[in-house]
Amino acid sequence: MEIHAKEEMHVTGDDDKELMVNSASEFWETFLHVTSIRVLVVENDDSTRRVISALLMNCNYEVIGASNGLEAWKILEDETNQIDLVLSEVVIPYLSGLDLLCKIRSHKPRSNIPVIMMSSHDLMSLVFKCLSNGAVDFLVKPVRKNELKNLWQHVWRSSHNSNGSASVGGKETKSSDDDGEDSRSSSDLKTGGGNE
Repeated sequence: MEIHAKEEMHVTGDDDKELMVNSASEFWETFLHVTSIRVLVVENDDSTRRVISALLMNCNYEVIGASNGLEAWKILEDETNQIDLVLSEVVIPYLSGLDLLCKIRSHKPRSNIPVIMMSSHDLMSLVFKCLSNGAVDFLVKPVRKNELKNLWQHVWRSSHNSNGSASVGGKETKSSDDDGEDSRSSSDLKTGGGNE
């Protein structure tokens, strides 16, 4: 199990003015009433897991790494581990990403954790299978930083939905990294949102 964390952050608001926040914990507390967001990254390839972990830490998330589905499930079963979001490869050893997703959805204490699946394969049938089994999003590898920086929105939605209140408009927001790359997620693609 690998644990990583990073502090300090700049946030760009809807009006493109930068909101200065002294630390990531102040940002998370403002929107989510938590001091940090911990992401469980499940990826069997060590170098890919390190790259994704580094990108997430650069976006001010805390990261726990697991190299297979069984290791990830053991981390999730221990309820003393605060996990806010799971980012899992579909094809992983011992317990596949899809099986891990189904176990999370059927395990009452963890069933509200947002799970995002990722794969280098973007077959429509694979994306549909993951989303229909409860994944909140599907990312195609290689994953880019601008796809990861707004993962906190899934945690926010999950906390608001589990508290009985509705999500804000039920819409994804379009975001763009400094390089102007398209940052549509599969949620945008399902609803026809994002860039055309």
